[in-house]
Amino acid sequence: MNRLLFFLISCHLSVLVASEASPQGVHLEVRQLVGNHMPGPGFSGGLPTIRVAPGTTLPPGVTLPPKAGAKPPSPGLPLKETPVLVFQGRVKPITDPAEGRKLDSFVKELKTDAEGKLSIALEPGIYTFVSVIEGKLYRNGYQFDGERYWSSHEIKAGEWSRVSIQDTRNAAF
Repeated sequence: MNRLLFFLISCHLSVLVASEASPQGVHLEVRQLVGNHMPGPGFSGGLPTIRVAPGTTLPPGVTLPPKAGAKPPSPGLPLKETPVLVFQGRVKPITDPAEGRKLDSFVKELKTDAEGKLSIALEPGIYTFVSVIEGKLYRNGYQFDGERYWSSHEIKAGEWSRVSIQDTRNAAF
């Protein structure tokens, strides 16, 4: 009886410790942007909007702010069941997924869900996330320090990061 009680208490304590330990990782989404994503009047990223009196002739290339209720460009379409390769550390751009899977820094391959999202718990450190689109590795961000690397993200202990990979091949900026 004492052994059973000790076992049950031990199991309960280990569950409490596990639930209090806040794992860290990343919530990632892969989206496809299509069309014109140039900032326009009224969507200037926080810059002031210029107002003009009715009937004023505007210089060429200048337009009035959008009408009330106008919407900013779409945040994009989710890329469903898109493979994403996870690497530890920084990775120089390559195109062949098979080559990427052979790298020592390769951690895991995952697929996005029906909403183009996935989550993975990771140990703290620097990671690079790359999608596979049309059979090639794709990442729309780069970092330079004398050499070119795909954008990487630091996973901090006890924190979940958000990462967005946007397929911008068919978008204008």
